Amino acid sequence: MPDQDPRKNWRFLLLRLMVLALVVALIAAVAVFAVDVASLFQPSAPLGAYVYPHVFRGRLHYLTGVQNGLLAMAQPAFWTGLGFFFVFAISSEWRNTARKGGSRQAHAAATNGNPARRAAAHLSAAAK
Repeated sequence: MPDQDPRKNWRFLLLRLMVLALVVALIAAVAVFAVDVASLFQPSAPLGAYVYPHVFRGRLHYLTGVQNGLLAMAQPAFWTGLGFFFVFAISSEWRNTARKGGSRQAHAAATNGNPARRAAAHLSAAAK
């Protein structure tokens, strides 16, 4: 039976989105790495199917149409996935901090700033 607490469901959704964004970024990074390594062994002048210029490590190499298309999709996908990962991570931490900050405010209001009450509330919370 799924958990009925909407805060936990929201955190679980953010966690799933973070993992999905990271997986997209990693797959795109592997694709970019594969094309860049393959370009090292390809001609430095247009020859046959190798007609798309690509600069890697300061040298000009030519890619095929498939490699150029893959590179054109993988580079933006990497940065987008990385960006979404950080957006979801920051929003998750922001929601978590806001939730904890609210309980601190309620705790401070319950003790009315009295050090003895604060110590007693801390001890009773630690005993639980």
